[in-house]
Amino acid sequence: MKRPEGRKPILVVGIGNSIQMDDGVGIHVLRELEKCPMPPEVDLLDGGRKITLQGSGNGPIAAFLDALAGVGVEVAVLDYAEHAL
Repeated sequence: MKRPEGRKPILVVGIGNSIQMDDGVGIHVLRELEKCPMPPEVDLLDGGRKITLQGSGNGPIAAFLDALAGVGVEVAVLDYAEHAL
């Protein structure tokens, strides 16, 4: 189906490794989403391959964003709140 004019594409990536049984929730969510009707501007992608990223920053979130930028993925954190128990 053709995307409507002027609508930005949306990519939903399910990430995890269901074989290792420790972090496969993204893949399971993706499988459930595949059962639902999706608008034409939404693509679903199984990103279950394992890669190693390295990044640096003044904390774990900054380091993660730096690592993603190193492979060409630009992400902006729009809001963040830290909570302690």
